[in-house]
Amino acid sequence: MNETFLQKANSQNPFWDFLASLRLTVWLLSLSMVLVFLGTLEQVHWGVWHVQKEYFSSWFCFYPLDPQANFRVPLPAGFLLGALLLINLTCAHFRHYKPGLKNLGISTIHGGLLLLLVGGFITAIYQEESAMVIPEGESRNYSEAFRDFEIAVVEKTNDGKDKVVAIPDALLTEAKEIMTLGTSGLKLKVQRYYPNSALRGQSQMPEGFPVKVSRGL
Repeated sequence: MNETFLQKANSQNPFWDFLASLRLTVWLLSLSMVLVFLGTLEQVHWGVWHVQKEYFSSWFCFYPLDPQANFRVPLPAGFLLGALLLINLTCAHFRHYKPGLKNLGISTIHGGLLLLLVGGFITAIYQEESAMVIPEGESRNYSEAFRDFEIAVVEKTNDGKDKVVAIPDALLTEAKEIMTLGTSGLKLKVQRYYPNSALRGQSQMPEGFPVKVSRGL
């Protein structure tokens, strides 16, 4: 940090005092506890990964107080609380603690917390998760992402090569018109998209459960 920042942080500026205040820290930690509690409750309805994306890997979230009335309360989500905690911790460190061997322990603790916050943000933005399942006695040259879905159409050609047209689920959720699948001549129209669901055949359904689709299953 340069001298100008240190001078501002150590001055009696109300703005810097607010950013470095312990009261702001308590409020941010309290809101974080509320967010974790509400996110835990929502896992019953949406599962872990959907809640992590909506409540912790976003800037704002909307908690349904009354699902039947479709009334949602806006709340600061993980990215916003993490960014504010990062600013608060940085300002508090240079506002209340001076560099030196005497405060080396405090500086190390604050540096570790900053590393956790920045590392969590980078991980949430850039992480790509997949798994390679290798049955005994077999081999694999690919990995699978179990939470990313797509519709893939494979067209056989005369030269023995495959033409693959893949549509990720992000486009399926926003599709409002008929999509043409490459040069295959096939067209796709999304009637309705069901997130966090799985396709099952009639034989896999519980007894007495109504099956509304009769073709293709």
